[in-house]
Amino acid sequence: MLAQAPGSIKPSLGGLLLDLGLAAAGRAGDWHAGAAIVSSARTIQAGGKGSSSRSSKGSADVAPEWVPLLPEARAVLLAALGEGDVLYDGLAARLADEEDIFEALPQLAGQHTQQQEAAAAAAAGKSDFSDEARLLFYALHSQATKGPCKDGKPWGWNVVESAKWQSWNQLGSMPQMEAMRLYVRTLDEEQPEWWTRMPEQPQPGSPGAAGVSGEPGVSISSVFQEGTWVVIQQDDAKKPIPRYEQGAALLGSQLYVLGGHYGGRYLQDLWVYNLNRLQWTAPAATVEQPQDAAEGGEEEGAALLAPAGPPASAGWSVTPFQDKLLVLGGHMKVGKLKKGESLPPISVWLVDLATLRWSALPTSGTVPCARGGHTACLMPSGDKVVVYGGEDSHRRPLGDVHVLDLQDLSWSQLKISSKAQPNARSGHVATLANDTMLVFGGGSIASCFNDLWQLDLARGAWSKPELHGPSPTPRAGHSGSLVGDYWYILGGGNNVKGCTDMLVADLTELAAGAVSWKKVCSVPPGSPLSSEGISLLHTPELNLLVAFGGYNGKYHNAVSVYKLPGYQQHSKGQEKNLLRDLALSREQLKRDLAAARQELELVAGSADAAKEEAAVQINMLSRQLTGAQAQVAAAEKAAEESRQLLSAEQAKTLKLEAQLAELHERLGGLGELERELARYRKLEKDSAAAAAQKGSGGLWGYISGQ
Repeated sequence: MLAQAPGSIKPSLGGLLLDLGLAAAGRAGDWHAGAAIVSSARTIQAGGKGSSSRSSKGSADVAPEWVPLLPEARAVLLAALGEGDVLYDGLAARLADEEDIFEALPQLAGQHTQQQEAAAAAAAGKSDFSDEARLLFYALHSQATKGPCKDGKPWGWNVVESAKWQSWNQLGSMPQMEAMRLYVRTLDEEQPEWWTRMPEQPQPGSPGAAGVSGEPGVSISSVFQEGTWVVIQQDDAKKPIPRYEQGAALLGSQLYVLGGHYGGRYLQDLWVYNLNRLQWTAPAATVEQPQDAAEGGEEEGAALLAPAGPPASAGWSVTPFQDKLLVLGGHMKVGKLKKGESLPPISVWLVDLATLRWSALPTSGTVPCARGGHTACLMPSGDKVVVYGGEDSHRRPLGDVHVLDLQDLSWSQLKISSKAQPNARSGHVATLANDTMLVFGGGSIASCFNDLWQLDLARGAWSKPELHGPSPTPRAGHSGSLVGDYWYILGGGNNVKGCTDMLVADLTELAAGAVSWKKVCSVPPGSPLSSEGISLLHTPELNLLVAFGGYNGKYHNAVSVYKLPGYQQHSKGQEKNLLRDLALSREQLKRDLAAARQELELVAGSADAAKEEAAVQINMLSRQLTGAQAQVAAAEKAAEESRQLLSAEQAKTLKLEAQLAELHERLGGLGELERELARYRKLEKDSAAAAAQKGSGGLWGYISGQ
């Protein structure tokens, strides 16, 4: 019997080491250490050197060969993943998750050891576990809580105590963390529904987060308190198991929860919570078989269809659409891709809430790859869904934007025209405000973000709005709900701890490119409201924020409600009066709208007439301007001609002035000649006078020579 206990450990241990080796190689780049662990894991899975046929003594000899591998494997894993890596929900999450699960299993462990002592009852076929399994559970529980076996060997006559001691002692120096992990994993293999026997853990209470017991028939109006989160404690046994990264949608007073992640497994169930009666129900859904699968025969159809809709997944998006739920993508267990094989396309499912019938929708166009942790926003027109980001099947963050046309089920990828764009991410939140998509937070494997981006869907341009108010802390795995112009953000984590604040983004100035951050309230650490993978939704009928699920070291399944300011209860008479007032207001608005339309038509007619008159005046002014330009051109031509004539006249004037000076000079010479002539004339006159006097002078004349 004891010889089979180590053999029960080996398959789980081998698979664990394979996961550790692959994680070390892929996350830390330590291919040497990863390859060594993978090689050891394959040896363990193969059973070593003929270990399956060994006796009890031989099995004890096998233990030293594989137990020392565990510390090395764990050290490599922690170095690869890093402490507090809350975004990676694979092996690192399981190490943390199973520590909490193990702490909640002492009652089961005690039941297992008591069942070994009650062998007579087991002989009647009432035992859930074999003797080997009970011994293994005892040994792993002792190793995880007390460490390696240091007790003395019991007397041989006490068969039960000797068997328990030998089973514990064979674990050698196995670390307590690995014993705990192997305990939970073995229990998961032996009894998949073990979680139904777990005692319910009370939710932590604190100031500002009230707790109310949800009883069938209790009205939601007696539960909520304005400005305070109220955690509704469900006392009935029929409720979903705790989970995170579930899909959720709220239609009226019905909260729909689909799938999620819990304890290393993906979930597939569908639950409905009635907010009016505070009751959970698990409706039985059916699947609509595609026609091509039906024609392919029974065997082919069985391979295509799951018994309850899409496969077990987490991180998918659930979008209400015409009294239906549109389910896109999600993380799920998939096999390794072969060399050259491309990533599978994203899955598209639709559930009709009236008939609870699932349908797998075939799509066309540029179909995006499978992903989880993305966001899907229904456009205001109601005929298109915008999908952004997420992680592919290899946990690589994505940053592409795709649009699904719900009319013809065709995909198209939005072309980004801007150089600036956000980093690829998952675990973010997104919402639509008119033709703008807002994206906040999220992260990749190594980091979280606190940036806020807006995408103009018409232009395909990313930009950052101007932010006011206190800057939020980086986070991923949070949830958001748009209420009017206010976007409420709750939960999430930052690779170290959960976020304990509820924020609101004021979008009233978004058209001007500005967003204001405000802190609404604080939530206690450890509360379900400070969890990753939480869902936050809004019901307009009650003006309530509703939160569900999440993980912050523990999985949660509590429903919490927060009453927004401004909600009032109305009696039936008040509701009738309110409806009447609304009808009257509607008619008045219709009349005002008709009058405004008439006035608009008159203004439009006046504008047309003014436009025509302005066109005529512009035409006239244009002609006048053309004539004036022609006149100016003629005047400039005439002026140029005048300037040329003036230059010629100036040249003539200068020439005449030179001639005049020459004449003046000649005239000066003529004056001198005239004076000479006058002198000669005078001399001639004097000579004539003297001659005349000489002829009449007598003796005296003779004497004087006349």
